[in-house]
Amino acid sequence: DSRHAFKIDLGILGLVHAMCSTDGGSEDIHTGALDEFNGLFRVGELRFIFSRFSGNLGTNGCVAYMFDRRGVLEFDRGSVDADALMEAAIEANALDIVDEQEALLVQTSPESFEGVKAALEGRGFASARASIQMVPSSTVTISGKNAELMLKLYEELDGHEDVAAVYANFDVSDA
Repeated sequence: DSRHAFKIDLGILGLVHAMCSTDGGSEDIHTGALDEFNGLFRVGELRFIFSRFSGNLGTNGCVAYMFDRRGVLEFDRGSVDADALMEAAIEANALDIVDEQEALLVQTSPESFEGVKAALEGRGFASARASIQMVPSSTVTISGKNAELMLKLYEELDGHEDVAAVYANFDVSDA
């Protein structure tokens, strides 16, 4: 049983949480209802988007436990000395350094985000991007039709005018 999750930020309307579980190749996507911001007229719109991808509405916060709020500083791999950045991040009390193919991600608590960012800038490290995000506590690798479905859903949500941000816990397999 694998679980793929989306966490969707609708700005002033509140948060919607979506979950997709894969059992034996079937795809079932769930999203949580809007919170207490009286944005209920948007639930129907979001329900329609998810229904186009075999989805169902779940309860508010149904996948919140799958994400952690973190500060994320992204550095282009080719423009920094990875060892020096890691050393500076550790000294600045960063929570984690994630080594991705094309980037190094320095993760912080939301409270220490600005301090870590300033400390790294003081050591000559300028991030390409920096923001507070919802980071998945674990990821699930998907491929084939599941990957196609999830990427289409992600694009649809990300392109929606009322969606400020979409966070997901899946990685698409190269195979």
